[in-house]
Amino acid sequence: MALFKQLLWIFRHYRYFGSLAPVHGFQRLFSSEGIEVSEADVRVPMGVEKREHIRQLTLMPCIAQCWQTSKGDRITEVDINRLYAAFLSMQLAAIAENSTLIRGVLELVAWSKQQKIELGANTGYTTQMISGLVLSIAEQG
Repeated sequence: MALFKQLLWIFRHYRYFGSLAPVHGFQRLFSSEGIEVSEADVRVPMGVEKREHIRQLTLMPCIAQCWQTSKGDRITEVDINRLYAAFLSMQLAAIAENSTLIRGVLELVAWSKQQKIELGANTGYTTQMISGLVLSIAEQG
């Protein structure tokens, strides 16, 4: 029963807080352009490929308006490509800063192995992004 309670805590924690690395990466990206983006807005397109995520953020009325006011023009594909290139390094830094395992995950993995339950994950990260995360996770057990 204790493990079940831990499992529930993990799911609740993830549901409400989710992954912080992409949130921080996208917020830093837009902040570097003089546009503040809320965590709630950043989470709306969560789950799509990162370049597409940037594109979807720029289509949000509040962000599109801030962009046009700040830059004097609508965002273009050239801008999105430039933003994505800048985002990659910001995301790598954000992953490194936010890769601490959630409490109870190691126990859950051990229990799952014992029960012969296979676990999987989907990050939406590129190979470059995931490699640093995998190293950090391995160091934590």
